[in-house]
Amino acid sequence: MKRWVSLLLCLAMLVPAAGAVEFSDVPGSHWAYHAIQQAAERKVIEGVGNGKFAPGQPVSYAAFSTMLVKAFYPAEAGAQTQGGVWWRPYAAVMDARGLTGGTQIEDERAWVQVMDTPVSRNEMAVLLYNLAAEQGFALPGSSELQAAQSSIADFDTIPGQYRTAVSVCYAAGLLTGGDGGRFNGENTMTRAEAAVVMSRLLNPGGAGNPAAAQNPAAVPLQSSLDWSEAKRFDRLDNSVSRPKTGYAIGYYTIANGDGTVSGLVVDNQTGTISVERFDAGGKAVSMKTLPQELPMFGAFFPGRDYNYIAYGQRNDGKDDSQEVWRIIQYDKDWNRVGAVSANGRQTYTTEPFRSTVARMSESADGKTVVLYAARTRYDGHQSNITFIMDAAPFQMRTVMGEKFPKNHVSHSFGQFVQFDGSQMVTVDHGDAYPRSFVLQTGGKTLELFQFAGAIGDNVTNAIGSGFACSDSGYLFLACSARQDGSGQNWQVVLLYTDKNGRKVEETWLTDGSAHIDCARLVRLDENTFAALWGADNALYYRMLDGRGKPMGETVRAAGIPMPPTQPVVQDGGIRWIQLNPATNGPCLYTLTPQR
Repeated sequence: MKRWVSLLLCLAMLVPAAGAVEFSDVPGSHWAYHAIQQAAERKVIEGVGNGKFAPGQPVSYAAFSTMLVKAFYPAEAGAQTQGGVWWRPYAAVMDARGLTGGTQIEDERAWVQVMDTPVSRNEMAVLLYNLAAEQGFALPGSSELQAAQSSIADFDTIPGQYRTAVSVCYAAGLLTGGDGGRFNGENTMTRAEAAVVMSRLLNPGGAGNPAAAQNPAAVPLQSSLDWSEAKRFDRLDNSVSRPKTGYAIGYYTIANGDGTVSGLVVDNQTGTISVERFDAGGKAVSMKTLPQELPMFGAFFPGRDYNYIAYGQRNDGKDDSQEVWRIIQYDKDWNRVGAVSANGRQTYTTEPFRSTVARMSESADGKTVVLYAARTRYDGHQSNITFIMDAAPFQMRTVMGEKFPKNHVSHSFGQFVQFDGSQMVTVDHGDAYPRSFVLQTGGKTLELFQFAGAIGDNVTNAIGSGFACSDSGYLFLACSARQDGSGQNWQVVLLYTDKNGRKVEETWLTDGSAHIDCARLVRLDENTFAALWGADNALYYRMLDGRGKPMGETVRAAGIPMPPTQPVVQDGGIRWIQLNPATNGPCLYTLTPQR
């Protein structure tokens, strides 16, 4: 029950507070005064006109649907086509979210006849239960449900299709009994009673939550950019990696350190890169457009003192003198500081950024910057490549671009790089030599996770999802099917090794019952991490300690989509910019993990 309450409390963040609202027919002495006040101030419920609320009037399906949508899906209602009866946009959201199932408004053809009729207590219980299921509330346990059923004097008379919903809502305290402990499911609800139900949803425990209104989970961004050009699986070879990374190399979220965030969008059609900064309310406060200096965008990295963008261009003629790679350094105001480049002779490259997601990192002191990527070599094979640079002055220090560099991995379908102080640590997704997720640091090599199949078989049924360093060791998050063939569904696995590389510990965070779309690893501090993954169109997360051990239970983050790009950490929250599927406009999402 505590998890039900905490999740409802988190969802209260979605509803902005407004000014005080008074109704002439709801005096301060009215039994539901405070609930009506709160719902009205949060703009979840409205009066009937002429300054009146009509607290004793039955609440209709239309009115209650509107309350639920305004509370939990406000942006989606605004995206619906306007026109026709006033309640249709809200009914459409209810239908799209699957909240109408098992009720009299399940079939759209019945809306005209039913929406303006009073909703019964049984039917309201189903609507609330459907909301709980869709939002991912942690439902009451079996003992709590049994206790609720025993407390309802007329439970045996409740029709079978309503019993589960009534039990859950009663156990959760959303709907209570009447005279003699009877539920009276066929009775209708008044507008005052509906306001009390909404107050319980928005304000579990009876305490106010003014701070929550200042930290909504999804803030629409007033962006002038075309975010539809940010593709989820840009330049990923499906036969190699499959679209499991969900890693959008077309756009990034940047934490600016001053409470604002920026979105970086690559527009291949215009050959430009735009960086737009947003304040906490989602207002665009500045924008800068940069030229895309070479045809292929490869990576972006926000460093401590500088920002970096990596580009490439093909070298099909194997011209040793042709520039193939270029990394640009910008200051934090996006003024170009300098550039370094590498040619065909230095890198043995015909195609940069081939079948991979390249990444960048920097040392703890910000003096060393690394681009870790992959290429098609002159001999036609694909393997990894490393560029090590000095930040100030910006210059190339080392290009590990030989045919077989000392950290060679073939084929390398994903490169991860972090710094443990000044020591570079990398992980590759190799399908040949070696055929594993392989960690390399200080000249040492450790295979974290081996793949079944023959050497060079492109299909590994796995993809790397995140890499981070802790005080004690290294954490690598991946999605993979069980390599022994015991399960077809991809699962999320956390691989940990200490800094001596003595052994690898596997922790499977999912059980294979659900299909995993993609995952993320987010470092909150030196020894606290969050593993995020998407399944069944929902976002889940689990907290991890510095040794990769789970802390607490898996949490379903209600109403928050899986981030298609790497999130940032700001003000204790995990944040990222993403298209809202309902409005097709960008939103800044915030996930505040339960520690």
